[in-house]
Amino acid sequence: MKYIILLNPGHNRIYFENTKNIAVLEFIALCEKNKDIRNIESINLAGHLYISFETDIIIDLFPLISRFSSFFALFEWHDGMLKPVEMPENAAFSDSINTILKYTGKTNEQFTRLLNNLAFSASKSTDSNKINLLDPLCGKGTTLYDGLMLGYNVCGVEINEQWFKEMQTYIIKYLENGKYKHKFSEEKRRNEKGQKIADIFYIKTAVKKELFLKEDYQNFSVICSETSNVDKFVKKNSFDALVADIPYGVQHASKTVGNDKKSPNLSRNPVDLIETALPNWLKVMKKGASIVLSFNEFTIKYDKLAEIFIKNNINVLSESPYYGYIHKVDQAINRNLIVGRYE
Repeated sequence: MKYIILLNPGHNRIYFENTKNIAVLEFIALCEKNKDIRNIESINLAGHLYISFETDIIIDLFPLISRFSSFFALFEWHDGMLKPVEMPENAAFSDSINTILKYTGKTNEQFTRLLNNLAFSASKSTDSNKINLLDPLCGKGTTLYDGLMLGYNVCGVEINEQWFKEMQTYIIKYLENGKYKHKFSEEKRRNEKGQKIADIFYIKTAVKKELFLKEDYQNFSVICSETSNVDKFVKKNSFDALVADIPYGVQHASKTVGNDKKSPNLSRNPVDLIETALPNWLKVMKKGASIVLSFNEFTIKYDKLAEIFIKNNINVLSESPYYGYIHKVDQAINRNLIVGRYE
């Protein structure tokens, strides 16, 4: 049987126009773990772009299809006629958890889902759909909220104390307003001299009350500290996937410039950031875990990141469907991504 997916234009037309041609790559990557989908290709019908595929077991594929970042509607295609296919509701947190938040510099939610999907497909550290996901540059939490929607356990690291507090306030309010059962705890970590080195909050929750009562939790935690400190707060071999959007000129790196120890100026160079922090990030990753980074080609090049990956025993997945995602965002950002697997 042949089916087609109508792509979702979303709320960001610029993103849609610039990335509709890479939707096929993402869908092929998603389907790598499922061989029941065949002959994936893009087609144009009456001026609209669709993705077509063939399968014999469409019902079993609903969860996979619904997580596709560009999914809008599914049709059965028979003798040139399209019949809508009703998709069941997933037992997951609503996408409102991510779409409610509006702020300058927020990563597009569809692109965030694309990153999480590539990480899911590339990871070889688990056969389970309940991935443990790390975002060591989590900003205000877009990747974490999307991971929660996908049923993951998520952990973020953010150096900005104000953003850390905003995330804590937002997620608790969201869970309370949605009447989701949850447990909250927090702690401060100090070094041997008694100096505070991190604030951390932990949340245990579940999309359904019965899951929560059975202690079948989803974990959501955020560490407020410098990103290369993550291995000080998280156990080794904890995560199946790492997803991060490398910030553009944001003070997040561990390398300082200048000699003022009281007020160090953190490096704004993304190469410094990755070279310094990546080895510590990998200390908490499982073997076979996926590493997916998005970045601005105007500030760091794919080949340079590939070089850093290889130096740190990360196998760069440099062929289709994990390569070829570069697209223009605006005059200052030509966005690309790199996918690797920690060996």
